[in-house]
Amino acid sequence: MESVWDILLHAGKDFEIRPFGLEAQNALRLEKGHIIIGQESEIRATLHDLGLGFLWCRNKTDAKMVGAPALRLTEHQGGRMKLVGFEIEKSFRTPKDGAIVVDDTIRGHVFTARYSFTLAKSIGFAFVEDQLAEPGTRLALFEENMGEDHLFARVTPTPFYDPDGKRLKM
Repeated sequence: MESVWDILLHAGKDFEIRPFGLEAQNALRLEKGHIIIGQESEIRATLHDLGLGFLWCRNKTDAKMVGAPALRLTEHQGGRMKLVGFEIEKSFRTPKDGAIVVDDTIRGHVFTARYSFTLAKSIGFAFVEDQLAEPGTRLALFEENMGEDHLFARVTPTPFYDPDGKRLKM
């Protein structure tokens, strides 16, 4: 299969053919910080936990607005899990879905991670305790069959790529 892949890429070089598929699309959306509700969230997560609180229309006075009571209750509630972006430190290895371990205590987990060819590093989204959500915080990622080893990552602002949207406006 690898030989066929190489032949196709070589044959399409003059036409600037490049690989694309669902995995490429997943990496591109991750680079831009586009989350998929349900993939990068869990049932208890609110817009605030996902960094999307700005989408809540507070001007709406309709008491029947779906989710409004939960949003009001959790808007300033401490101790909630938060969705963060992270970059893997000094490794080209991309973590699988797994637990984030700090001080031998599970304090969150990886939702999505991919190697970004554009950024030449592994990036991802994780759900972590709110005190670990600050940019620059170091996270130790543990996966099954790693023994005592860990991958290390740093919390980073999202989007990872083109945060000002300049590329979109070309």
